[in-house]
Amino acid sequence: MVRSSFSSWLAAVWLVTGAPGKAAELPAPPFGVFVPIAEEVLDAAIEYCKRGQMAQARVLFAAIRDQLDPPQPVRELIQTLEHGGCTGGPSPRGQWELRAVAGYDDNVNQGIRSSSLTLGNAAYSVELVVDDNYRPISSSFFEMAAGRSWELADRFTLQIKAGGRQYPKVRSYDLANVNATLKTRFNAMGRPIDWMAEWTELWMNGRHYHTAWAMAAQAPVLPDAPQWNYAAVVQKVNYHTQPQQNAAQFQFGLNRQFHPGPGKALLLGAMGIWDHAQGLRAGGGRAGANVHAIAQLRLQPWLLTGRMSMTHWATRQDFLPGLVGARRRNTLLQANAQAEYPLSPNHTLQFDFQIRDSRDTIDLYAYRSYSLGVSWMARF
Repeated sequence: MVRSSFSSWLAAVWLVTGAPGKAAELPAPPFGVFVPIAEEVLDAAIEYCKRGQMAQARVLFAAIRDQLDPPQPVRELIQTLEHGGCTGGPSPRGQWELRAVAGYDDNVNQGIRSSSLTLGNAAYSVELVVDDNYRPISSSFFEMAAGRSWELADRFTLQIKAGGRQYPKVRSYDLANVNATLKTRFNAMGRPIDWMAEWTELWMNGRHYHTAWAMAAQAPVLPDAPQWNYAAVVQKVNYHTQPQQNAAQFQFGLNRQFHPGPGKALLLGAMGIWDHAQGLRAGGGRAGANVHAIAQLRLQPWLLTGRMSMTHWATRQDFLPGLVGARRRNTLLQANAQAEYPLSPNHTLQFDFQIRDSRDTIDLYAYRSYSLGVSWMARF
């Protein structure tokens, strides 16, 4: 075994594989885009109401009122819509949204926790001593974002958001983004179909980092069983600083909704993942699966949300033949706890805690992080 400095070997590895951390992986898929809890159920009910399908709308209005224990402003909105219909009535869309966040991240750079790495095979291997610059870096952060949504052509909603996050201790990871989302709901084959298209531009440290496109759709498995849903996601990401990481991804799976009682909701889901490398990414394509759970509990006036997700994938080819002569395998565990407190009908205070644990057969890509955040959000 040869012992060497970290930086020289790492430069060679990254030239082919891409740097670890934020730049190396496909962005998280939009799981939960159609999570049918409270707000999404209300949106679906209003769509039925606008189309004059009041029987279906009243079923969903009753479910929101009796099972999800909504706050008083939502109850008043439902009462208005039930009695006056939806033509020209109030809508939760067509609004501005402002958000300010302050928080702390203990591993901004998704740094390597090991003090040394070993690369190679049985015939030859090298041990790399990890420089402190590639170990976890912690920092507070501050974030501002603004968005606007519009109703388009009766059934479509367009939302545009822009924001930025600043890390005072490690400014090279400062982020800025612009995002546009188009959503609609329509009927096909006797089923309501939720459809979404999304475009995102991201900058890191002032440099254009990546461009991402995604489309997602969800539909009930059976017309009379809306608690079971198919879900499909297509995603394409171009990395402007690391084009060898460019990839397209397809996901397909099922989710199941539960409403066990007033103010309680649960979603369980599983997705298969097929990833196609469009550049010279080490290991080529990837295949894997994701399982996830989302739970909500309303304890007036609080709304509590918990999310858990596990994603596992493996490369289809050896990662770096001759240096890492095996397929790379990764398991990412994520957990998030969120508590919302309404300061007024238009202002909300939110507390967040998140843990990410990436376990990888190549220590270069294994990391663990947690973050805390407090945010204020206004809608008007």
